Amino acid sequence: MGNIGNGFHSSYLIVFSFSYFTGICFNYRNRIEIESKQLFSRSFSSGIAHEMRNPLGALYASQEVLLELLPESLTDNRLISNAEISKLRNIIKDNISIINNGHNTINLLLSSIDNQKISPNSFHHFSINEIINNALDVYGYKNKSDRELVFFQMNKDNLFFGNDILLRYVIFNLLKNSFYYKDKTNFKIIISVYSKNNETIISVKDYGKGISSTSIKNIFTEYYTSGKKNNTGLGLSFCKKVIDAFAGSIECYSTENISTTFIIRLPIITSPAVDKMKYDLMSVKKILFIGNQNKILSDINHLAFFYNFELFYKKTSSYNIADLNTNNYDCIIIDINTINNTLLTELQDKIATTTIKIIIIHHKNDAQRITLSKAYESYVFEYDHIDKLQKKLITQIFTQKKPNNILFDTINSNKTKIMIVDDNISLRLYSGILLKNAGYDVVEADNGLTALNYLQETAVDLILMDSQMPIMSGIEATKEIRTNNQYSLHQHIPIICYSGSLDELQKEHLVNVGITDFLIKPSSKTTLLNIVNQWL
Repeated sequence: MGNIGNGFHSSYLIVFSFSYFTGICFNYRNRIEIESKQLFSRSFSSGIAHEMRNPLGALYASQEVLLELLPESLTDNRLISNAEISKLRNIIKDNISIINNGHNTINLLLSSIDNQKISPNSFHHFSINEIINNALDVYGYKNKSDRELVFFQMNKDNLFFGNDILLRYVIFNLLKNSFYYKDKTNFKIIISVYSKNNETIISVKDYGKGISSTSIKNIFTEYYTSGKKNNTGLGLSFCKKVIDAFAGSIECYSTENISTTFIIRLPIITSPAVDKMKYDLMSVKKILFIGNQNKILSDINHLAFFYNFELFYKKTSSYNIADLNTNNYDCIIIDINTINNTLLTELQDKIATTTIKIIIIHHKNDAQRITLSKAYESYVFEYDHIDKLQKKLITQIFTQKKPNNILFDTINSNKTKIMIVDDNISLRLYSGILLKNAGYDVVEADNGLTALNYLQETAVDLILMDSQMPIMSGIEATKEIRTNNQYSLHQHIPIICYSGSLDELQKEHLVNVGITDFLIKPSSKTTLLNIVNQWL
């Protein structure tokens, strides 16, 4: 009304105080949220470091081999032999594969962190049995006795469609949550896998503290925590996103002070849900057909129309392998009757270090123009109908490319014989080359069970044994060798534990099992040969 008043009003204090303290609360909440996200990122960084440790170790070992094979100088006009050149080429190709796999792992984890959205582009068929066994072998137990608290039971192996790294992360997270209450009397963890109603069910049950009915309602909510120390509240919510991306579900049931059970339901690989995922993923695939047969080309065109993938066509007569850009294709289909050995070999060499899949088509009634080696047998497909071609294409596209784990034959049984037992094919290869060049006879096995089967037939003089492997660990294999009369010839031979990292408690436990000595991998040529020579 034209009059300006002044003075203190108590209502102003209430409004100001509310605004001030509300601002503090919101700032505190935002700071906690940022810290949680930072903890989440650090946990993923640890996962990335773990996944990269073995590839980097293999790269280190490969450089040792390159130094071993290459002469220090060529002043004496000595030329590298064809055999040595071949070894170098294979090692370099393997290096490229390892680097590519490492990049794929990092890209997958980083893309998953981004908005916590899981990308299905890396999904393939995987064995649940292999993934869980591997997770239990490599999990970071705080004490050596913790592994004995986990029991894994499976009626039969099951395949699922998804990503092995992400499923292993889910298992790691559930183990970490369970072990938080491991001090409870009669604590144990039971992991079971079984099939029911066209689903594969993974049950992870721990006999710990249990979860209250109030907390269990929010167990998969982001940033929710039940009070555990250093808990971000993001682990289980991310696990749910992973299982949802696999077209599955995860549930939690608990009784306080008795047990907690997580149930993971995954669709079988022949389910409509998985078929839908594959159908959607096929639309981003690029397929190359090399051949001259119009009938095959027509059928592949029909499949390209149905799945909406991009099809490329090259006639064999005009095809130049130099034109192949390995980044452009997901699968290459080859008509065997329109290709020669030279082109096939060049093509295989070109894609050996990529994730590109091959399908080699032959016709039942046609004479085969070339003879294929065993390396190509898994790619061969007998063509007679579009339905079979469709099934083969989908299977090949979504089956992960793996190296061949072969137990190599020995060359000269009169030499001192060393067995390398490791599930990492690269480390077996590189260590084997160093030992062979030093004059030893070398045999290789990819797990403890394969090693035991070999020892039943042939004697060896020393074993380099990895401690953690799928199917049968080095610890279990060593126990068998030392205590089972079936391996009486080997009960007193040196068994050197060849591991990535070991603390003093682990070493003490391994000595009690029967391990003779220890070697940290990757080791230099000098370190490897010194410890081998020491025990032979």
